[in-house]
This record gives sequence, C-alpha cells and structure tokens, in this order.
Amino acid sequence: YFFVELGLGLIFLLVGLVEFGSGGSSLPGQLRGMNGAAQQSPLPIAPELLWIFGSHICLLSSLYAYALVRLESRRIPTGIFFAAMIAALALLHANSAVADSQWLGLTWLAGRPAEIGLIKLWSSLLVLVSLVLGNLLGHWTSQLLGKNRPPVAKRLLSREATIVLGTVGAFLGPCSTLAVGALALALFGLSMLMRQRATSYSLAALVATIIYFCLWRFLY
Repeated sequence: YFFVELGLGLIFLLVGLVEFGSGGSSLPGQLRGMNGAAQQSPLPIAPELLWIFGSHICLLSSLYAYALVRLESRRIPTGIFFAAMIAALALLHANSAVADSQWLGLTWLAGRPAEIGLIKLWSSLLVLVSLVLGNLLGHWTSQLLGKNRPPVAKRLLSREATIVLGTVGAFLGPCSTLAVGALALALFGLSMLMRQRATSYSLAALVATIIYFCLWRFLY
C-alpha cells in the first residue's frame, strides 16, 4: 500500500508541477487565456486553474484505480466507473473552466452559446457524446489488439478499454479522447512488442493521459 500511495502521489506531483509550476502556460491557448493571473507566476493560482487541476486529479485517480485492479487480473468494478461519471458531471457544473476544457478542438462548431449556464448545459450533452465515443473507441481498440487472444481475454479487454476511454471522454471531451486513445494504443502495442506480452490497457491509458497533459498545449 505504501508504494501504491507513493505512486499516486508522484503522479499528482508531476501533473501539479506541469500545470502550476508553469503558471498555467502548459494549458492549451483556449484555456490559458482565462488564467491571466496564473501566467505571470505560480502564485497566486487562478481559481480556474485549480478547478481544471481538480478535474485532472479525479480522472487520473480513476485510471490509477482501474490499472491497479487490472494488474491483479480482476474485472474493473462498475462502482468506480459510476463514481467517476458523477465526479465528471459535478466538476463540469462547478466551474465554467472545466466545461470549456470539454470543447478543445471543437471551437469550429457554430452556435456554441457564450452564456455560462448554457455552456454547462451543452457541455453536459457533450459528455454523453464523449462517453459514447469513448465506448466505441474502446471496443474498436479491443478488436484490433485482441485478435489473437482467447474469447474470454478478448471480452475482458473490450470491457476494460470501453470503461477506460469512456471515463477519459467524460472528463476531457471527444478530441482529447481520440488523442489519448491513439497514444494508449501505441503504448499498449509497444509493450506487446517489447515484453512479448501485453501490459494492462488501463496502465497504458494512464501513462498516455499523463503524457497528454504535458503536451496538449501543442495540439490546440
């Protein structure tokens, strides 16, 4: 348990250093614009940056829990997934900055409302779209990676990838889900080539999400 807690703490520290240590400059331009106070110095920290970081912490905690469960060769409990969905929606409605983070890569959509209440409403609908997209992407990923696996192992991989990418979609939106899914697929495939056996897809998605948070300002 010590190393489990240490690992999670190090993940939080890494993402915190990237987001707070950079004064918000690690965020994509669409989000960085609302953190003017945080751009000059790590302190004072803009409230919006704290809310976005809180959303990332919840997502990373969920993925970390998924990875630990799968490393013990157990099925991911649906209770963790439902708790993650509740947290995603709660954070979405708690602060408009979290809602705005759902729209990365989608600013071309015409008619997006500017009023905060409507933004949160449309973002809630976008969560559902992202959840469906994550589920479909997870299923396709399992079909691609599980071709040579026994039927039971293939079903477990399909369930795991669906839950993982569905969770990512609920927190980060559709475009971010595609990016994390593509990177997780690459990491998972690389582990298969290097180790002659696949690691946990949840672990690959966790690492992919951390890398994405470090690099996503270059994508938007």
